[in-house]
Amino acid sequence: HKRTGLESVYRTKAIILDIEKKDDHKKKKSQVEVIKLIDEVYSKFPDELRKSVIYTAYTGGGGQIAIAFSRPLEKDKAREVYEKLRNYLMHVENIDPASFNIAGCQRLIGTTNMKYNVQTFLLWTNPRPVPVDIEAFLQTVYEEEKAINELANEIESTHEKEITLHRLNREIIRKIKRRVSFIDLFNEIGVQ
Repeated sequence: HKRTGLESVYRTKAIILDIEKKDDHKKKKSQVEVIKLIDEVYSKFPDELRKSVIYTAYTGGGGQIAIAFSRPLEKDKAREVYEKLRNYLMHVENIDPASFNIAGCQRLIGTTNMKYNVQTFLLWTNPRPVPVDIEAFLQTVYEEEKAINELANEIESTHEKEITLHRLNREIIRKIKRRVSFIDLFNEIGVQ
């Protein structure tokens, strides 16, 4: 039974990231292992995301990091923000990609994870989170995407110019070779 249901998603005010080692997420981890794993992931977050963390939790095979948004997001906006967050955090290892599915449910903290027969619990709560300003975040992401696209276009244009210049140079050299004969060169420099 999958824990999904897009038809029941109306809005969301946060994202819960499932933190786990990709290669051994089926193995129960100690609290210390999970704290280290969460710290590794957290340390790679940009400042605005670090400040917006509501809590971290232990789930048995890994953990959770919950990030607050500045306002509730309707389904379509949530989908867009989750997608942008996925791209924004793609360099960070050990975040389960399923975390970015707005219809995916995460484990409820305080319940028993039957897979490992372990009680889930909070590791840390932020007494004063600064929720991610959605509009500012999206504006930053769009500006970064625009800059990347412009750079890619510039690189492509430069590459095309180099190819064209290389072709022109080869053609010019061929024309010069056709016009100049060795006999003319020898006569010019006085070689007999």
